Amino acid sequence: MSNYGTRIKLLEDAFFEKVINVCKTRVHFKLLTLMKYDAKNNRARRIYTTDNINYPIGNYKTLPDNQWTSQVIVQQKSFIANNISEIKKVFFDYQLISDMGLASVINVPIVSEGVLLGVVNLLHVKDSYNLVSCRKVERLSPWFTLLFKQVN
Repeated sequence: MSNYGTRIKLLEDAFFEKVINVCKTRVHFKLLTLMKYDAKNNRARRIYTTDNINYPIGNYKTLPDNQWTSQVIVQQKSFIANNISEIKKVFFDYQLISDMGLASVINVPIVSEGVLLGVVNLLHVKDSYNLVSCRKVERLSPWFTLLFKQVN
């Protein structure tokens, strides 16, 4: 990579970390992942994680045909669940989520010009999220849009 290319990559990484840090100050979480959407294959790939052991970067996840997919992927509307029973209905990895001590989730679709780019996923302990916390994440959508557009 050229010296110019190295400087650009460092700027991109700094911007990426800045957006994540702003998110941390607005909404508390124990796990944050970013999933880039692949519409052609109806799957998503993790491009960021705060827990690379349990939720590593790069893994593809085929999206199930369920209420979550309908709401977040098709309708492009945010999803909130605040206990493991709600999470179990829509996520196959609910047991891992529970084993990590997590039971609340916010999933915010990141959309640009009507096209779904990806989903921001925040998880925390039981009863952590509400519409106010969800709106705080949604207000960061322009910044997350830029992040998702940087990643192939």
